[in-house]
Amino acid sequence: VRASGNVSSVTDNGTGDYTINFITAMEDTGYADFCNATDNNSGSVNGSIVNVIVSKLTSSIQYRLSDASAQSPQDCYQVSVSIIR
Repeated sequence: VRASGNVSSVTDNGTGDYTINFITAMEDTGYADFCNATDNNSGSVNGSIVNVIVSKLTSSIQYRLSDASAQSPQDCYQVSVSIIR
């Protein structure tokens, strides 16, 4: 975690599956979220990565990242997430 504004931890649930846990719970699940993934260290962004929200709670949000063509879970070089309330 590079900048941890309201992030207590990130849980690695398996290949391409991450949960971002909040320090202070959101008041509801109406917050906006943005997820951007870099699939290799050359900096190509979202080359073939698809992200899906698995769970959106007041205390956390869970993303699953996968290869768009094979639809298989994939760990990424860098994942950036913004939460706005």
